[in-house]
Formats: sequence, C-alpha cells, structure tokens
Amino acid sequence: MIVSFVEMVAWFCYLDGYFQFARFYFRTIGYWTSIFFYGMPFFFEIVQLVLKGSITWPGTWAIYHLFGSLVFWLLAGITHFVYIEDFVSFIDAREPANCVCMAPEVLLISPDADEETKLAWKFAIDQRVVMCDIECPLVELARKCGLKRMVEQSDKEYMDACNAVIIKARQQNRASLQAAEAMAAAESRAAEEQGRGSMPEDGDVSEEVVEETDESSLEPEGDDESW
Repeated sequence: MIVSFVEMVAWFCYLDGYFQFARFYFRTIGYWTSIFFYGMPFFFEIVQLVLKGSITWPGTWAIYHLFGSLVFWLLAGITHFVYIEDFVSFIDAREPANCVCMAPEVLLISPDADEETKLAWKFAIDQRVVMCDIECPLVELARKCGLKRMVEQSDKEYMDACNAVIIKARQQNRASLQAAEAMAAAESRAAEEQGRGSMPEDGDVSEEVVEETDESSLEPEGDDESW
C-alpha cells in the first residue's frame, strides 16, 4: 500500500513536469516491488486456503481476494516489466530544461587589490563552480566540453560524450606539455654543449698566461739606464 501510494505521488510529479523522481522510483523501488512483493498476498491466501480451507474464516472472501491479488500482481508486474525501459528512454530523451544556477554571482574585484583579496576572490569563484556543477550538472558539463547536444540524445549519452571529449582534451594537453618540456630540455642541453665548446681548455689558458708573463718580464723598464 505504501509503495503504491508513493508511486501515485511520483506519477503526479511526472505529470507536473518533475520527471527525475518518477524515473528513479519507477525504475527501482516500484519495479522490484511490483514484480516480487506484490505477489505476497496471493501466496499467503494460498497458504490460508490450503491449511484452513474455505469453510473457516475468512473462507469464501479469501478465494475472491486470491483472484483479485493475482490479477493486480500480474497487471502491475507486467506493466513495469514491459514499459519501464521505454519510459526511462522517453525521460532521458526529452528536451533538457534550462537549469539556472542559484549560487550568487561573484563580482569582479579591482586589479590593484591586495594578494589576500585576490586569493579570497579566486576561492569564491571555485566554490561557485562546484555548487553549479552539483545543481546543474548538464549545463556545466556542456560549458566545459563545448559539445552540441543532439536532438534524441539522452542525458547519459550526452554526459558520456562530453566526458570523452574532456578526457581527450586532457590527454592532448598532457602530451603537448610533455613535448614542450622535452623540447626545452633538448634546447638547454644544446646550449650547455655549445657553451662548453666555445670555452678554451685549461691547458691552453695556462700556456697563454705563461707566455704573456714571460714576454712582460723581458720588456725593459723606462728608467733603467743600464739597459
């Protein structure tokens, strides 16, 4: 009774445009309950009739209730089993609603603001992005991946396609960064080798210094008359 009442509430929510609750409840609790638990009254009535018969109470009423519960169980179970996938596909393929993030906008700050204010502003921006990701996941995901949604594409298919685009972009960025780092390392090694090649060896430097010292010692002093 409780499951059927909640399922009725979910159906009215669906009629009013709130699809997600009906999608969840019909696909999980309502589905499995209608297949397995709705048959429990039928089996209990069989046990009652086998053990007590139709003479003792509730007697004939149990027989009518037996057939009624059987029809209700088959009707509910078969309806859920046959139509649940089409129902979920219909909800997923609907035109997505324009979700508006209710998190307050973060105002711009002055370029001359101090470092502490800039850090607080960046933290507020990051927090708003996180809140909007939770509140409007499809909208934020579309903003990140930039992929246009097809007409009959379900929410799950669109999310999978966007996640694939984001992962591919990250891999390309990682590959580009690794290539740039390898190129910078190669240029650094080439510059070091070129610098070592342009510098004279230690033996040549010492010989030049010795020759210059010997030549300077042989030059006469200007005031020496004995020279």
